[in-house]
Amino acid sequence: AAGIYYDSSNDRVGIGTADPRSKLHIYGANNTSAKITLTNTAPSPENQWSLHAAYNDQSLRFLGDSTTVMTLLDSGNVGIGTTNPDGNLEIWESVVDTAASLRLTGDPDAGSNTEYANIIFHSRDSITGANGGEAQIRAYRGGDRDAPYVNFDVANTVGVLQQIMTIHGQNNAVGIGTTNPGYKLEVSDDTNSTVNLLRLRNADETYSQVWDFQLDTNKDLTITGGSGVGGVKI
Repeated sequence: AAGIYYDSSNDRVGIGTADPRSKLHIYGANNTSAKITLTNTAPSPENQWSLHAAYNDQSLRFLGDSTTVMTLLDSGNVGIGTTNPDGNLEIWESVVDTAASLRLTGDPDAGSNTEYANIIFHSRDSITGANGGEAQIRAYRGGDRDAPYVNFDVANTVGVLQQIMTIHGQNNAVGIGTTNPGYKLEVSDDTNSTVNLLRLRNADETYSQVWDFQLDTNKDLTITGGSGVGGVKI
């Protein structure tokens, strides 16, 4: 078996191979020989990290000491805490009664009502590259830095993001159609027609019924039963 080989014609180095395919090519038949290890012995205990191409599952693994910290599969999936991720990114916590977590940290000194973290859900045509739908969860610092709020936004049919719901930390309230709810739950709409506020439905085959709550153009709250009659008008 080849030890260290230098391909002078292509300026390549092979370790374990006489036919290096890149500037540095490490070749081995198991997890030990096809491995890069970094070790710092001071101070004690030593700190050791390694990277190797696993021979049995086509993965690339990052190990801290002897523990696999992160795994990349050739399918494109990434696992943190797991060597067999079922999604594009899977975070797995092996300690019982300990939650797996994903933390996004922004500038704590951001100004009032400024966005400091977000999660974006976006679709794109893999052939044409055309953008599809988009949704976002965005975290803002409120007027008080210790009372943030979270917006849930969804794009409309022309791609413009619309704020759908807000959870406010300062007044412990939820707003639908408003970013500044004044009550525990506030539903708002800006329209010159009837506002459909709430629908309650029982989908049971025998007891099926629907109750609709609306604000009409006469400034009345209308509550209508499933048959369209027998409701309550205030």
